[in-house]
Amino acid sequence: MKKILTLVSAIALIFTSCSKDDDSGTNEAENTLLKKTILTEGGNTETYDWTYDGNKLVSNISNDVLNSKLLYTYTGDLLTKIEEFEGASLEFTTNYFYNNGKLVSMEEISTGSSQKERTDYTHNSDGTVSFTKYSVVIATNATSTINHGKLFFANNNVIKREEISTYSTKTTTYLYDDKKNPFMNVVGLDKLFDDTRSSKNNVVKETEVVENTSGGTTNTDITTNVYTYNASGYPITVVETEQSGDVTSYQLLY
Repeated sequence: MKKILTLVSAIALIFTSCSKDDDSGTNEAENTLLKKTILTEGGNTETYDWTYDGNKLVSNISNDVLNSKLLYTYTGDLLTKIEEFEGASLEFTTNYFYNNGKLVSMEEISTGSSQKERTDYTHNSDGTVSFTKYSVVIATNATSTINHGKLFFANNNVIKREEISTYSTKTTTYLYDDKKNPFMNVVGLDKLFDDTRSSKNNVVKETEVVENTSGGTTNTDITTNVYTYNASGYPITVVETEQSGDVTSYQLLY
């Protein structure tokens, strides 16, 4: 699925004294929700419509040729399931599990598959989060390790992701702006720390370095994002440029 918007949350503004009109404007900004994303790539355009129940996500519906959509399920204020459909067919399910409000496990299941993938998270005392990803045989619950690694954070942003597997080590670093995330007011997304959309700010540069332990080669892939913003500090356009030169443009409507 296309890496849609590395879009993230904003710094809260604190006013020592505000008029009633100022309070109204602030509340309106705090309730801003992304309603539509328009993606343009290689002359093709797709739209994604977001719907909500209050500030909880309900669906993300695309006009692409597959008639794809995402449906979101909450337990209280925690996002616990995302289902991906193509037309009426359920293709993929992601389940999230929490302990005391912290994400501790995530499982990804392709419909009809005999296996699923599970990622377990450990919250460390130094503020990092370690993870191990497994392949799980659904019938027997037998597991094998796919990779493991660690997430590093600063200012409520994930700034580095280290991932180690049998044959390679992948390190991804992120640089951010200081603006508002279109999803900043969505309930539950801030718990999904292994996703840059849950970070505080918007990714402007992503650098992925893969070291192949068997052959000793190193590959670097850089993606940059250039934003424009509205008067409230929310991104309204994004131009994403990949290492290959491929460019994808996004328009964001609230």
